[in-house]
Amino acid sequence: MCGRPLRQEAVCRFFSLFLPRNARTLSEPMKPNTPKTPLPWVSAIPLVVLTLLLYVVIRIFGGDAINGGSQIALLSATSVCVMLAIGLYRCRWSVL
Repeated sequence: MCGRPLRQEAVCRFFSLFLPRNARTLSEPMKPNTPKTPLPWVSAIPLVVLTLLLYVVIRIFGGDAINGGSQIALLSATSVCVMLAIGLYRCRWSVL
């Protein structure tokens, strides 16, 4: 357990589901140059997000999706990648 209040403990347990089994706990700092290989299904999350967002954009805008909606979908999928790297794998912003 993370040694935090009950609500933070639940959040800690949720995010620990996404960490590899040999990963450090969320409370331990990670060394700056420690490489971590993401799990395959965690790597697929941004692809799924991008696919769903592109589907929605194309359904809404049709042929005009190339004018801007698809770029928003791409930026949103990129932000999901960054959130996963910072939240689950404790990468620093300067490394990204």
